[in-house]
Amino acid sequence: MKLRYAPTELDEHRARWVRRSGNIVSMACDDQPDANASRRLETSGLDALSRRLGPPTSRLSVAAATLVVLTWIVLSIAVMVAELLSVADSIAVPLGVIMVLCIVTSLALGVAALVEHARVPQLRGLAQAIFAVVVSGAELMIILHAYFSGFIGPHGRRLRVRGRPVLARVRARASERPSCPSGHRATVASLDEVDRAALRDYWTWVAREEHASITAFERLAVALRERGAPRSLIVGAQMAAQQEADHAARCFALASAYAGQSLEPCALVVEDTGTPTLVTLALEALIDGCLGEGSSAAEAALLVGGGDTAKAVHDTLVVIARDEAEHAALSWAVLEWCLAVGGAPVHVAVKRTLAALAPRAKPTGLTDPSASQRAHGMATGVERDAAWRAAHDVTVTRASALLGHAISRAA
Repeated sequence: MKLRYAPTELDEHRARWVRRSGNIVSMACDDQPDANASRRLETSGLDALSRRLGPPTSRLSVAAATLVVLTWIVLSIAVMVAELLSVADSIAVPLGVIMVLCIVTSLALGVAALVEHARVPQLRGLAQAIFAVVVSGAELMIILHAYFSGFIGPHGRRLRVRGRPVLARVRARASERPSCPSGHRATVASLDEVDRAALRDYWTWVAREEHASITAFERLAVALRERGAPRSLIVGAQMAAQQEADHAARCFALASAYAGQSLEPCALVVEDTGTPTLVTLALEALIDGCLGEGSSAAEAALLVGGGDTAKAVHDTLVVIARDEAEHAALSWAVLEWCLAVGGAPVHVAVKRTLAALAPRAKPTGLTDPSASQRAHGMATGVERDAAWRAAHDVTVTRASALLGHAISRAA
């Protein structure tokens, strides 16, 4: 289709598109319009429009950033609805799997978008690609850290808020000389800098978890009282909180000795999420108590039985091994009570959790501790695995028996 312009009008339009697009077009004016003028005009016009709109946006970048945002929005709404309907415990595992899959997918899309931008720098959407990679990578690192640091030593009962472990921050009091157990200062002075740093980090982490366990047992005592549990369970939780306070003080003293400065926990402000359900009480007793504290007690006992542990550390581990075993026994009593009064919802939740506890080696970290670190309370990979497997076998066998007995009584 030819444009119906007089020669002078056609020349003016051609000149205008040339100025906008930068293309070189012949400006000769003839009495008759050039046969290719319409085509050249259309091409130069599209070029100009393309430049005005800018380069195209990478679809991978948009998809990656959109998936990151939608994952958090959808999962947040799902968690809120689940809590309102009191089914949060039953869908926690599926939601976690979906979240991990979405994070991994958004990370892969973001990396692919960055590769695409490296090949075609003119594409837009680089900021979205970087956002997706950074956020997804950070989320994945947090999940991996939470998984592999789940059972790193004698840590006490976990304090959970909406299913997530919570720990207090640590601060140093520079004006005060660190308190050190009797005779331990000379032992610490004999360690090299690498060993002291490793022991400082390890015992600080253990101290933080023992400190969080105080609140965890206090909340457990309140929850048991509100759910009408036997008095023996309530008193047991209260006594456990006092024992965890002693553990935290001992562990912070050791951490301070290795750090060379007095360390203490900051105030731990915990959100009030209401009284936990019987399902939540049962699952926390099973995972954090029967398995977690059972593993911690076994690990501490192995360290004590080694015979080559520094005296101050040995004394602390003796107390922890004894008390954690008592806390595991309390958790077994709580689990048995929940199975007896919780009915089908508790039975189904415990059955699913036991099925998910596939035999696996306990995470041992990248390297074993040095001989000096082992002598100051850091277990070897073999010892951690042995403690984990022993606690795992006992937990699966005994909990399965309790579950079967509860189901038969309810039938």
